[in-house]
Amino acid sequence: MKSLARRFRRFLEATRAVSAIEYALLVGLVAVAVGAAIVTFSDDLQTTITNIGDQVATIDVTGQGPVAADNTAN
Repeated sequence: MKSLARRFRRFLEATRAVSAIEYALLVGLVAVAVGAAIVTFSDDLQTTITNIGDQVATIDVTGQGPVAADNTAN
């Protein structure tokens, strides 16, 4: 009976190791996909962030009218 219990424990430990390896491979695949997406969309993302920054820079928070492009008030 002890032999059967030991075999069952070994089986469970082996499946845990396999599951861990599968999860590690899945995490690696996700990391590669995220890296590929960043490389693919980096130019578009940079342009979008620049446009947002330009729009934020022109927000009038003083109530004195629009801010000039060179960030000096008129």
